[in-house]
Amino acid sequence: MKAKVITLKYYGPSEAAAEHCIQSAKDIHVTKYSAFTQSAAMRTLTEEGLKWNYPWDGRQIVDIQSGLIKTGYATNVREKRIACFLSHYFLWKECAETDEDFIILEHDAHFERRVPLDVLEKSDKTVIALNRPQPGATPKADIYAREIRHQIKQGTPAASPPKVYDIPYVNEDKRHPAGLPGNSAYYIKPAGARKLISLAKEYGAWPNDALMCKQLMPGQLGILWPNVTRVQPAISTTTL
Repeated sequence: MKAKVITLKYYGPSEAAAEHCIQSAKDIHVTKYSAFTQSAAMRTLTEEGLKWNYPWDGRQIVDIQSGLIKTGYATNVREKRIACFLSHYFLWKECAETDEDFIILEHDAHFERRVPLDVLEKSDKTVIALNRPQPGATPKADIYAREIRHQIKQGTPAASPPKVYDIPYVNEDKRHPAGLPGNSAYYIKPAGARKLISLAKEYGAWPNDALMCKQLMPGQLGILWPNVTRVQPAISTTTL
């Protein structure tokens, strides 16, 4: 298993946040992964045979091919959003090519407890969220956490934490992508990485937290509970 934290090299706030992430991981070895930069984003996207296929600036459209509702993110520099996608995308490629499980982290991830690798490895899910649903980092975080607790209550008395649960729907309209509680920290297996790469080629490049949704990856997404990471206060490198 490899653990990588996406870091914008030579940018002080990102370097500092990544160092904090590394130091907070007491039981696994985390190394930095150089994030793609906005200057290389469009060229690299084209070289990979991909096209950005997601709205900008809060616009909402129904994607004809997938049937999902795509809602744009506020982004002042669009290339930064594309660079973020590419940073995850190339880690998916490395995961698939090496046939090795990965933990993929953004620089604002903070470990609160040890990572139960045995639970993650044995799960039938191919992508597993490690993050706590947090207001400000997770849309409808309170509903997200409530739905997970409902699954826990429905479990057998013999079930004991930690355990991997299904990703819930938090929107009444199930055409909204139902994904992880933020993509700052997740465990991914080669099968999940290969699926995400194929989705990007089929549907186009989307923000990674939208493409990685239960509608496009039925039965493959899970969330670890209790969570092992949270989002630390850090400056966003994609919305500024």
